Amino acid sequence: MSGCNKQRRAKEVPASTAGMTLLEIMIAATIFMVVLGGVAQILISFYASQHMQSQRVAVAENARSVFTEMRLHRDKHPDDFPGAITTQWPNGAIIPGAGTQTNERIRVDYVDAAANPLEVTLTSTWVDLHNRTVTMTVSTVLTDQ
Repeated sequence: MSGCNKQRRAKEVPASTAGMTLLEIMIAATIFMVVLGGVAQILISFYASQHMQSQRVAVAENARSVFTEMRLHRDKHPDDFPGAITTQWPNGAIIPGAGTQTNERIRVDYVDAAANPLEVTLTSTWVDLHNRTVTMTVSTVLTDQ
């Protein structure tokens, strides 16, 4: 039996080396904080990018809606092209109520307001998540046919 006690004592860890030292815990906590900070920064960047992309999609949809309204107006007034469109949406005018983003303004411009085909450019300006002004331009060509 004395051989068993010797084996059992050899496997026991002395109290002075059991657990972790304060220095080891501090190093582990520092590494954890650096990794956590990096992950948080990635998530913040992803969220900001996602938000900007959703704003751009919404602004593109707003422009598409304005172009659709212009086409419908053209179809209602087939004998007055491009006059019907340029009268309803004058060159350089801000289109009221067309934007859905924060402080969004949509301006309509024509290369030549009397031309057929009519080249229409919509410039949308709005404020993003970081309170910066963002501009997006969308163009199309309308004809009388």
